[in-house]
Amino acid sequence: MRLEELGPSKTVETLTDLVGRGKVSIAAATEVCQGVVQDHNLPHRAIKCFASLGCEGRHPQNAERDLHRWLSHLYGCTLHTYVIRVPLQVDTSKIREIPVRVLPPHEILHAMFEMKSAFAVQSLLLGNLSDASRTAFWEHVRGCQPWADHPVLNDPSVQYNRLIGITIHGDGAVMKRDDESFVWSISSCFSSESFIKDPLLLKFPVAIIPERHMLDKDVQQNVNRIVAEFMAWSFRICAAGIMPSEGFYGEEFVKGSMRWKLAGKTLAGGFKAAYFAAKADLKARRYMHDFSRYYRCGLLCDTCLASTSKGTHPQMHGRNFSCSAAWRMTRLNHQAYVDLEAGNLSPFIAIPGYRHETAVYDWMHNLYLGIGRDLFSSGLKLLIQKGTWNHVSDDWDAVLASVHKEMHVDCAKDGMYLPLKPVLTMSSLHADDNYAELSSRYKASHVRMMLSWLQKKCQKVADDKGEDVMLQILSECCFSLQRATEIQSIGGIILGKDEAAEASKCLFVFVGCYSWLALACHDKKWLLFKCRPKLHYIMHTAEDLKSLRLNQLKLFSTFTEESFLGRIKSIAQQVHGRTFAMRVFQRYLLVFALVLHQFKERMDVED
Repeated sequence: MRLEELGPSKTVETLTDLVGRGKVSIAAATEVCQGVVQDHNLPHRAIKCFASLGCEGRHPQNAERDLHRWLSHLYGCTLHTYVIRVPLQVDTSKIREIPVRVLPPHEILHAMFEMKSAFAVQSLLLGNLSDASRTAFWEHVRGCQPWADHPVLNDPSVQYNRLIGITIHGDGAVMKRDDESFVWSISSCFSSESFIKDPLLLKFPVAIIPERHMLDKDVQQNVNRIVAEFMAWSFRICAAGIMPSEGFYGEEFVKGSMRWKLAGKTLAGGFKAAYFAAKADLKARRYMHDFSRYYRCGLLCDTCLASTSKGTHPQMHGRNFSCSAAWRMTRLNHQAYVDLEAGNLSPFIAIPGYRHETAVYDWMHNLYLGIGRDLFSSGLKLLIQKGTWNHVSDDWDAVLASVHKEMHVDCAKDGMYLPLKPVLTMSSLHADDNYAELSSRYKASHVRMMLSWLQKKCQKVADDKGEDVMLQILSECCFSLQRATEIQSIGGIILGKDEAAEASKCLFVFVGCYSWLALACHDKKWLLFKCRPKLHYIMHTAEDLKSLRLNQLKLFSTFTEESFLGRIKSIAQQVHGRTFAMRVFQRYLLVFALVLHQFKERMDVED
């Protein structure tokens, strides 16, 4: 019997949720249910069914198969995987066409509405924004140059209050030991305003493919092209709002199947969806869009014509951070990008509404996992060299131990709770014989809190030593970054003109102060404040803040995406490596259906 017919069981729902999230293996969950059955004369029927998986535990290798057969289409969830054919290098270097399971974006959105959970739809897809707020958002976006020619936004039949913006994200993640997979996913551009903070619900996986099957560059490009074309096909359906009668390859749907029944019907309760932006860290950005200009090249930027190659004119050098640098006048729009890279365009150009400018920079990786780590490590070392903690000891390790304790106490007073580990050491600051850089063991959320503490500490020290120019510049550098972050943290997804201008100015001041400190330390032969390509990209972010007035922190940072990849990794580690992509989707759908059902039940009770 189906779970819905057996009556509610908190034990089974909890175990299903834990299995779906990869926190518990199916074997362990089955054994728990078997123990409950043995302890009770009349166990709940749902628990008894769970205990019967894998022939009462006699064949545990079949338990996962039995679970997904039993819980198929749980609570009426209509979402299930679609199969595309992708050329991959499986087992050998020989390329073979392999069936790969994916989730179509238009079916993800439709399934959300079909679960009848108004709270989940309002929060996860619409960001708890009113119809008027969403309409105002799209009207503002349409007035921005990157989206001015968007075919969906310019369609007179589209109602902006019933339009969902979709953001694409791509990134690699180590799912198992020494086994990285690339994950393509989507989310609503309004989700940053959601009351629900579960990353597994805010993000929706589209495709997961192991990188060991894409060793050659040609294979990578083909896979990325096919995934992009599949998403373009689905986005066209999202924009039309009607389920087609044919699949991605033009095949007719199987008679009697869920897709066959939906053919010709309105999707997602009459809401439509449109592509909004594509975000990724710098490595994945180059991987997804196949840019020939990227951070490891002399032509370091795909957004402008700046270069760091030998012999480059100083005005065009990517490390010229002055406001009058000539490269700032070479910003590429979509047409210039197409003309410049005519034979090597991004495969995502097939998606309706995609323009080169909508491949946005990620605030989190460029700042908190990039320049922010350099700023904290270099700033802290500079404070120590200036004698801020001379009263503690002359030994660097003793000083860092004192700083570590002071930082945790101060952060706790401000309601920010840093983990006790990793501890600040010379090694964690990379301050021995190389440029100072905070260890990669610190997560972006940790760096964000540590920079907040550093700003307050620098301000206090600068007030006490007003004659020290370097400390004054360091204090201004930290303050400007924190102020730009604060404006966006408390602002909406569209910033006011004054807010955007101030945030942009603060970011420019931050870059200017940072580069001044880098030059000053270079003259003293101190390995501090390294000027990475990410500092150049932050200049473009500052320009966009003022011109677009879109909240870069809320709309384009990847905090949720990184957490989502961590959840997917937890699921992947509980399943067999050969079938992990299929099993990850199946387990994800269990959580998807169960949690949305629980939201619906909870709202019905409260009503």
